[in-house]
Amino acid sequence: MPLYIDYGPTALGTPAANPAGAQIAFTLGSSAATYSAGTAIGGLTTLATAARIANGTGIIQSLAIIDSSNQKAAIDFIFLNAAPTNTPVDHSAWTLTATDFGKQIGRYSLLAAAYASYGTAALGNANGLGIGFQTVGGQTIYVVAICQGTPTYTASCLNVMLSLEPRD
Repeated sequence: MPLYIDYGPTALGTPAANPAGAQIAFTLGSSAATYSAGTAIGGLTTLATAARIANGTGIIQSLAIIDSSNQKAAIDFIFLNAAPTNTPVDHSAWTLTATDFGKQIGRYSLLAAAYASYGTAALGNANGLGIGFQTVGGQTIYVVAICQGTPTYTASCLNVMLSLEPRD
């Protein structure tokens, strides 16, 4: 039986057309290649419904990742409230520039020890992140995943689920 979450009315008093769910799932568009520490995995991920309303707030509570290549590499997840000027490109070195520091809403490092293998895949998770955010002009937050190891991934093998708690 499906579970439906009712977030109630928006600030305008009407139900949200596309309310931020308790969970947002996305796939990191990894290449079938060996990565190096400091390289982006899949480029920039846009989470268009992270908040219920424009300029909305929320909390990133947890993160889970399924690594179907079973590489269990550490990954830094950088969360931003606006797209960075230095757009990350899959399998290329990327750093947050000084001009984009103000866009960062948080960072979480998922360590290799956070994964466990189940058959041919690995599951990594982190709970209690408590990363608060406010969107800018819309409902969107952005995610950049940075490899911190030397895994050999298959194409699009990393599936991520974020649990969010909308605040308004």
